[in-house]
Amino acid sequence: MRISAEALGRFGEWAVQKRLHEWAVLLLLVFVLLFRGGKSLESTWLLTGVAGIVTLFTWWRIRMKRMIVRTIPRAVWIPAVLFVLWTMISFVLSTTKNYGLDEVLRDTSLVLLFFWAARLPEDGEQSMTFHDRFFYLLLVIAIGACVLGFAVYILQPVNRFVGPFFDHRFHTDYWPNAWAQFLLLAWPVFYWFLFQTKNHRAYLLRLLLLGFVVGCLFLSYSRGAVLAFVGQVIILFLLTRFVSGTSSKNPPAISSGNPLLRFVGDLQWRKIFFASGIILIVSLCTFGFVNSVRQQFYPVASVTEKVTFTSDEGGSSVSERSQFFAQAIRLTLKKPLFGFGPYSFRFVQPSMQKNVLATSDHPHNIFLKYAAERGIPAALFFLALLFFIAKPLVLKARRKTLTPVAIILSISVLGVLAHNLIDFNVQFVGIALPFWLMLGLLVRSSSGTPEMPRKMVLGTEVLLACVLLILTVSEGRYLILSSLGRHAEIQGDRERALAWYERSRGEIFSRDMHLSRTQLLSAAGNFPAAQDALDSYLTMNQEDARGWKLQGDLALKHRDLSLAERSYEQAYSVSKYNDLSTMYGLLDALNQSGNSQAIGARKAEIDQLLLAYATAIVENTHFIALGHNVEAFIAVTDTLGELYPDEAPKYQILAARIDRHAKEERAKLEARPPGYLW
Repeated sequence: MRISAEALGRFGEWAVQKRLHEWAVLLLLVFVLLFRGGKSLESTWLLTGVAGIVTLFTWWRIRMKRMIVRTIPRAVWIPAVLFVLWTMISFVLSTTKNYGLDEVLRDTSLVLLFFWAARLPEDGEQSMTFHDRFFYLLLVIAIGACVLGFAVYILQPVNRFVGPFFDHRFHTDYWPNAWAQFLLLAWPVFYWFLFQTKNHRAYLLRLLLLGFVVGCLFLSYSRGAVLAFVGQVIILFLLTRFVSGTSSKNPPAISSGNPLLRFVGDLQWRKIFFASGIILIVSLCTFGFVNSVRQQFYPVASVTEKVTFTSDEGGSSVSERSQFFAQAIRLTLKKPLFGFGPYSFRFVQPSMQKNVLATSDHPHNIFLKYAAERGIPAALFFLALLFFIAKPLVLKARRKTLTPVAIILSISVLGVLAHNLIDFNVQFVGIALPFWLMLGLLVRSSSGTPEMPRKMVLGTEVLLACVLLILTVSEGRYLILSSLGRHAEIQGDRERALAWYERSRGEIFSRDMHLSRTQLLSAAGNFPAAQDALDSYLTMNQEDARGWKLQGDLALKHRDLSLAERSYEQAYSVSKYNDLSTMYGLLDALNQSGNSQAIGARKAEIDQLLLAYATAIVENTHFIALGHNVEAFIAVTDTLGELYPDEAPKYQILAARIDRHAKEERAKLEARPPGYLW
């Protein structure tokens, strides 16, 4: 059955009238924010599909001359596209290719939606604009997220407010800093909402809502977010006071006939102090009340300890971040052009570690992440994009013609960027999507910049959208198959798991699938197939210590001691501060081959590392006492006690001490009151 061009045209007109493309993006925003904050592959794949379809739909409407859209300045479009293309090239050249495809898909999709938001035509005078719909939806989502966060914070044993930024399947997957970053983006929209009424009761109610949201920000106990919030408030005051295109005595959208504002007075300072006082009081009351309710179920974190860095993590969050920054710079200098590949920091950083478990998926700085993983040009393209978006806004600010909406968008974007300088969280689609949409809306405020040829621009974007959709469909199939394999593996059904994994062998975004295949095939006694699976993994990622350790395990099991030594040596050199079992494997291989000289040459280093692990386990740094490193520690000390009988008592005492502390920490975890929700 053929569909006529006329029928397609009518459908397009209907879709535009019903704003289906806009609602597709807005409904996606609801899902990604309320479902784990967008920290899931489901969110990334939905984002990719929506971005591809919306881009193709917009192109088709423009081509049929049924939609008149805004143009995007050349200075904005070029760095955005170059950022995407450089990211793609970096992935092709990546040394950790089994990871990172999700980042490529996510960032490409976000840039396409950024273009879409920047191009949206003006709405009719009688209709609500897109930014109005976007703002109101963000308000509703934020309030719903706060309510959900209350339930989780009060009824679950997590000591910081996380909103919907959690995965209930894992007791460690709670992300309070990401929640705080979302509120840095959302609270300025509540400030905008404050001035959309002439009724003094509604104004008071909205003040209370803003105070409530700020209180939820404080409940995250995020020091960096609070500092960013203070910076946002200062910049907001300066913009509204000195560069807004309105009188200082009449803020935008506030009626001079508002009875409450007449009562407060005509002086701007008095209005500011009144509103600020209400917001501060409500936020502190929210903070105190929610904590008092939580205290009936679980302990409450101490504000004093967080401020003075005397809480459980101490000052490690600061010291480790400074290490990550320095390590990211060193990695950047090693591969300055294209980096190690998207999401490679997790695998290449451990070889530079100086402390136990001082590792991270990201360097906690957005520019250093892009530079280390995708190359200096990628970071510069992203920086150039921000610069050319900000430049016309700064000029408007100097001319005092900056609109209230542009001010709100600027404050939200600046808050997210500031927080991402010390805590990278835009891997959450629930943060990244509204952030890039806001950037697109800010571009609408700029004008007068030369444009790119429309044919080339639309052709490039359509090509990117087609690539996205092809990858979404092809990789989506493999994701489903490999997911079925993981579920079968968890259930202990080895044969079924291997069958699903076999059907997923063509997957690009394979992550740990080949490691799982190796372990299952080895357990089944099929060494050649296990080695083949491991070779597939190491072909894609030679930076991961887990692959080399597994190679050592296979070689040791089949008495290839030379290969076992080399493999454990590689794993140990990369991950000695994260996985003590690599040391045990190396000791075992050297011991079985009778290479006591090599063990003796390393003994001082091993003793020093054991002391570092002992300190970490006693202090339960990063919850290490709950993991496998305790058992590996005891195995290493047992081996050393056998190799050096004169020092056996020392190692036995050390092992007993570690075992005792680990049991105490694990007993604390088991004694902790269970969650009431799951």
